Amino acid sequence: MSTGKDALRNLVLKQLSQIDLAGNNISALSAWDDISTELLNLALSRHIVSEASALQVIHERLLTLGAQAFDQHEKTGTPPDHVTSPHALAYAIRHEVLTPKQLKSIRFDHGENLFTFMEGEVINFNVQVLQKLKSWVDLQVATHCNF
Repeated sequence: MSTGKDALRNLVLKQLSQIDLAGNNISALSAWDDISTELLNLALSRHIVSEASALQVIHERLLTLGAQAFDQHEKTGTPPDHVTSPHALAYAIRHEVLTPKQLKSIRFDHGENLFTFMEGEVINFNVQVLQKLKSWVDLQVATHCNF
């Protein structure tokens, strides 16, 4: 039998799994409505959802967006640094979501190659995105915990 805690956990994790992390910002986090933020705060502060679980869902979201970015590149020929979510593509490559055959099929522009793409600002930005997300989750915990 499902409990209220289970329902809240499922709702919060579902909302996190749908965060729009495409493009070059994480504005979707600030676009959450007040109720979504309050539910996340409640779930984190009551240990219904762990910080690790929240970050795992976001990790999986980035992997999914990275695979979608590769599909966009493959279907339309859009260069990797111009796809909807280049940072997610780099993240997916870094986490070995793409097969070696898929990696070889990527066509870069501007004289880039796989290594310069991964070493460039896209991957650096991706690290910043994850740090911002972690800071945001940490802030939600700290804001509503009674110390």
